[in-house]
Amino acid sequence: MNRLLRKLILLLIGLSLVSCAKEGNEISVKSKLVKLFEIEDITRTEVRSFAGKVVEGKKANLSFRIAAPIEQILVEEGEYIKSGQVLARLDMRDYQLQYEAVKAQFDQISNEVSRIEILYHKGNISENDYEKAKSGLSQITAKYESVQNSLNDIELSAPYSGFIQDIFFDQSEIVKAGLPVITLISDKDFQIQCDIPASVYVNRDKFSSYRVTLETAPNKKIPLELLSIKHKSNLNSLYRVYFKIPSNADNSPKMAVGMDCQVEITYELETNDEERIIKVPMESIIQTEKESFVWLCTQDSEGKNFVNKRIIKIIGIDDRGLVMISDGLQAGDKVIKAGVHDLKDKDEVEPVKEITPTNYGGLL
Repeated sequence: MNRLLRKLILLLIGLSLVSCAKEGNEISVKSKLVKLFEIEDITRTEVRSFAGKVVEGKKANLSFRIAAPIEQILVEEGEYIKSGQVLARLDMRDYQLQYEAVKAQFDQISNEVSRIEILYHKGNISENDYEKAKSGLSQITAKYESVQNSLNDIELSAPYSGFIQDIFFDQSEIVKAGLPVITLISDKDFQIQCDIPASVYVNRDKFSSYRVTLETAPNKKIPLELLSIKHKSNLNSLYRVYFKIPSNADNSPKMAVGMDCQVEITYELETNDEERIIKVPMESIIQTEKESFVWLCTQDSEGKNFVNKRIIKIIGIDDRGLVMISDGLQAGDKVIKAGVHDLKDKDEVEPVKEITPTNYGGLL
């Protein structure tokens, strides 16, 4: 009896395994799991990405208006300074002596002209002598004001707050008028710059939007405002473009001069109905010696999904790695992007829903 029962149990287990195998085979035959990429619209814009840098909004090469030995350098490279702060001072001894000599002449001539003016009004001297005296006073007055300005120019002050970038002279060195002594960069109003090729530059009138990704926020794309474009190429045949981050930008990340970044420029394409471009993921393309094609997912009246082979015409690959197609697809087509190599024409498939970062486990 026990032997018969054992045989019966083994027989039932065997039948159940066969049934499960058949059922599994039916599932695999009926549908294959795939991922889809839906073509939302015919691409009418181009997005190009370029390496960029954060640069200072203001940069000033500060110099003295007069020539003299440097008495003091009051700052260090990299130091933060405030607007109006004195950065350097010249030796004023020679200008002080010159000022005192000119002032003595100015006082003497001023007194003489005052006496001559009294005599002129009394008619004791000619008008010609009076005019000569006034001319001499005008000349010494101009000279006097000039030496006064020289004394005021012995100090070099910061026109705005920022950081000392470079110092080109040391104490006791003689500096000529107009030669840069200190370079000051602003600590605010940073700008973004990048270089673009001629193929993008010629479409500058069609630029529509700009975004930047910074090292301090690699997962965030921040909108930009266009400031200017240089209309002459540099030695690398590239055109420099300047941007700024809008003042109303939300939660702008911290920036520093010299920081690397990535700039995206979006602009309109000049296309007609015969030149429209569609872009699909590279993994959805199947290429043979004779042709290139993709698998389209279509749905019948019963709601079942089937694949159809669609031959396409490839014209290139964009900067983001998407394949550009000029013929064979249209807006609304659903292209299979994962599981393409195990398919045959008319196979039934089951699209897999994409899991978003906020819906782990597919619970929503």
